[in-house]
Amino acid sequence: MAFLAKEKSVNDQELGVFGHSEGALFALLLATGHAGSTPPIHALGLFEPLSQRYLDLITVRVDASLTAQVKSGAITKSLARTVENDLESSITRLRATGTVRANLLYGFANLLNPSDARFLAQADKFDPVVLASHVAQGTPVLLTCSNDDIQVSCDEVNRVSRGFDNSTSHLDFMHLASVDHVLKVDASLTGSDYTKNFPF
Repeated sequence: MAFLAKEKSVNDQELGVFGHSEGALFALLLATGHAGSTPPIHALGLFEPLSQRYLDLITVRVDASLTAQVKSGAITKSLARTVENDLESSITRLRATGTVRANLLYGFANLLNPSDARFLAQADKFDPVVLASHVAQGTPVLLTCSNDDIQVSCDEVNRVSRGFDNSTSHLDFMHLASVDHVLKVDASLTGSDYTKNFPF
C-alpha cells in the first residue's frame, strides 16, 4: 500500500483493499491500522469473509461434525465429549503459548499442527466483527456471501455485517446465489469443483 501510494500514476485518495475468505481478515487489519501503519484506505471489499475468531470457527466446525456423527451412531457421546475436551485443551494451549503438541489425535493434527501454530495464534487474536466496527468513517465497504458457499454461510457473514452497524462506514451487502466459496457459479455444494473452469 505504501509503495502504491508513492506511485505518480496512482491516486492515493482512491486506495482500496479487497480480501477473500481469510484474506478478508487481512483486509480488515489493513483498513483499521491493526496491521501497522499504512496509507489511508478509501474502500474495502470483503468477499466470503472469515466471520469469527479463527479457533472459534474451528471449534464450531468440529462440534457440528461430532453432533452429526453421534446422531448417525458413528461415535458415542462419550467419545464426542473426549474429543471436545481434547480440542478445548489444545486451543487453550495455543492461545496461551502459541504452540500445539505434535501428532494430536482424532484428526486434529490436520487442523492444529506445529507448522501452522504461529499463523493460527496470530489470526485468532482478531474478531472480524470488532475490526469491522473500527473501519474509518465514510469508508465504502462491499461485503458478500452466497447461499451455495459451504465454507462460509450467509448467517456467518451476517455476523460480520453487524460489526459495521457500530461504525459509520457505508456498507453494501451483496447476497449471491448459486455461487461457491471461490466465487464461481457452482451449485454442487461439494467444494470439489473449485479448480474447474466455471464462470465467476
